[in-house]
Amino acid sequence: MWDYAKPDAIYIYPNSFDTKAQVVNELDAYNASMRQQGEEDKVIHYTDMVGTLMNSVTEIVGMVSNVLVAFVAISLVVSSIMIGVITYISVLERRKEIGILRAIGASKHNVSRRCSMPRPLSSACVPA
Repeated sequence: MWDYAKPDAIYIYPNSFDTKAQVVNELDAYNASMRQQGEEDKVIHYTDMVGTLMNSVTEIVGMVSNVLVAFVAISLVVSSIMIGVITYISVLERRKEIGILRAIGASKHNVSRRCSMPRPLSSACVPA
């Protein structure tokens, strides 16, 4: 039968995280004093389920954040490369135009500004 003088489990349900922290601190202080007195059989063994769950959730969120940061870094590198490729292709396609502009006296700065603007914007800004 049940021996109420020697319980094998007690369930404590604190109503807030602050109360839970107080309970854990009290249990730790009690266990430390029992160990200091040499009464190891009176040490309370407990499992902090909420703390364990919160640590697991924190680890998972950290891992997901790291994966997302890796995706962002890869996206930035790929975007930078694509901007360079698009600029290079734009210059290759405008080679003849750049040659004509330089031949009629446009400076390198004017040519680079003309090539860096998108074509629709540059055609809208320059009268025909």
